[in-house]
Amino acid sequence: MAAEVVMPRLTYEMREARIIAWLKEEGEAVKPGDDLLEVETDKATVTVQAEVAGALQRILFQAGEVAPIGAVLALVGTADETAESVTISASGTSSPPAAGQQAVSEKPSNAMTEWPSGQEPGKRVVASPIAKRLAQQYGLDLSTLRGTGPGGRIVEADIEGELARRQPATSPEFVDFELTRLQKVSGERLAQCQRDVPQFALEVQVDMGRAADLRARSDRDCGYRPSFTSIIGRAVALALVDQPELNSAFVEGKRRQFSAIDLGFALALPAGLIVPVVRQANSLHLKELDSRLRELTARAGAGELRAEDWRDGTFTISNLGMYGVDAFQSIINPPQAAILSVGRVRETVCAREGMICIKPTVTLRLTLDHRILDGVAGARFLALVRTLVENADTLT
Repeated sequence: MAAEVVMPRLTYEMREARIIAWLKEEGEAVKPGDDLLEVETDKATVTVQAEVAGALQRILFQAGEVAPIGAVLALVGTADETAESVTISASGTSSPPAAGQQAVSEKPSNAMTEWPSGQEPGKRVVASPIAKRLAQQYGLDLSTLRGTGPGGRIVEADIEGELARRQPATSPEFVDFELTRLQKVSGERLAQCQRDVPQFALEVQVDMGRAADLRARSDRDCGYRPSFTSIIGRAVALALVDQPELNSAFVEGKRRQFSAIDLGFALALPAGLIVPVVRQANSLHLKELDSRLRELTARAGAGELRAEDWRDGTFTISNLGMYGVDAFQSIINPPQAAILSVGRVRETVCAREGMICIKPTVTLRLTLDHRILDGVAGARFLALVRTLVENADTLT
């Protein structure tokens, strides 16, 4: 009996997802753990893997189509089954056709009927996830393009080159861009959060002198240079151990306090905002946290994040300092109870022991959900983060 490949629920808010591409063709052998297809959720492009061994017999949803959670996307059968011998029962499970029942002879087509010069007949179009998203956004047919990446892979530069080639000689007065699925869903959720959640913010200035010294010393003695984001993230993780009420979410009218400290770090991608998560951040040394964050950032930029990389974070950090922003206030990432905004490290004139001096400082602004957290809890937490960062030697 054929096994079903169903659309998984990858986030709490997820209701449906779009099929981006099938990575296996009908009739091709698969085994558990093989990448079957890519789907676009409200947060990222995710790869769905095979759970059983067999052959991909029937594809029921084609690339570009949207499928709800639980929908049967394809059937994986045994080697002696054919696509024509497999049907879907009324309950959504697969079974052989009953006696006298006509077997399904028409299967959804997943091949191009006409092949332009850009691709060879019978060969699957190979493109990076970013290139696929851009092609979908601008209505480009990937099969008409020649890739310049490894093995003829179509990459982002190929899409940008094609778009530049198609630009008219005279530029229009304006250009409308369709929002990506990630931008639409993220915007809807944050707009609802802004309407429904009473949010307030607390702000502190933090002396980053010792943090800067720690970076230079680590570079000199250990061969790695932790980012300011990682240093602040390490301080936040330790502060959440001491002040666990900040590691909470508003769920069904209650404050749900998490035992695991899973830090989300907001990243801006061409498709929209994504928040990859460093799991059990409090158990990681600074070098480990910095390495994990760099890895997630690189994979996010390449469109290679999996669902487990970005879902179910418990606290979020958003840093715009690298863009020259001094200070800003983030909107809470629901259902989390708090988010920390980090500005740029800049030289500031200050007074110390009656003398005027210049020191590097950063503005930290903490946004809280006032339904479950009050100003005192936020103030204690923010003060502890400041103390830890200003004594950065203790964070290694």
